[in-house]
Amino acid sequence: MATLTPVKRALALAAEDLRRQPLRQRRQQGQQQQQGQQQQQGQQQQEAATGPSRQRKGRSRPRSDGAGASNNTAAAAVPAPRDQRPNASPLAASSGSGAGPPAGSRSGAHRVVAPGGNRSGGCDGGGLAAASDGRTGTAGAAGTAGADGTAGAAGPSQAVDVTDATDEDADLCLICLDGPRRHGLLHGGTVHSCLCDDCAEELRKRLERQEQQPLTCPLCRGLVERVVLVY
Repeated sequence: MATLTPVKRALALAAEDLRRQPLRQRRQQGQQQQQGQQQQQGQQQQEAATGPSRQRKGRSRPRSDGAGASNNTAAAAVPAPRDQRPNASPLAASSGSGAGPPAGSRSGAHRVVAPGGNRSGGCDGGGLAAASDGRTGTAGAAGTAGADGTAGAAGPSQAVDVTDATDEDADLCLICLDGPRRHGLLHGGTVHSCLCDDCAEELRKRLERQEQQPLTCPLCRGLVERVVLVY
């Protein structure tokens, strides 16, 4: 072979370099890809190793300080002392035990004649309702009750207290203590004058309705048959 001139040799080396350059580039790219894959695998292995520990940390119990919910729950579980518990209402206690209303709370308590009492109000029938419902029973069927003798007389605590009445109150109605006595209660041939016009009219209406319980006289506790005009 003929020896190459320096110019031809340089050209041959340059051509060889150009031919080998794509191979070098492919090798470098392959090495870079391998390094990238190795890095990704390493990261995945690290994440797989640290994943369970993170989950365990996330499931740890929450801390609670002195004013936290844990202390509040424990305090709520402890029952309050007996002296700090709210007292039951008297109404609930009476309804639960089956006890009736206390003595003196009945709407039919008798009205006591007080000396020098207020007589400014008229006869509204309220005192008559108290005398007929609470003290002597509601009016009605007096003749039948008196014939068979089943209805008893009212007790001493249910009679009108006239011992403290003054002479000035002697002519006033025993029910309202306001109007003058013009009507009486007839029972067994005896008439006791003790009612004013308004109270007598109210009592007549009660007798006409013929209610279940009989009516007794507030003076002698006799069974009332009817209301009559005295004067």
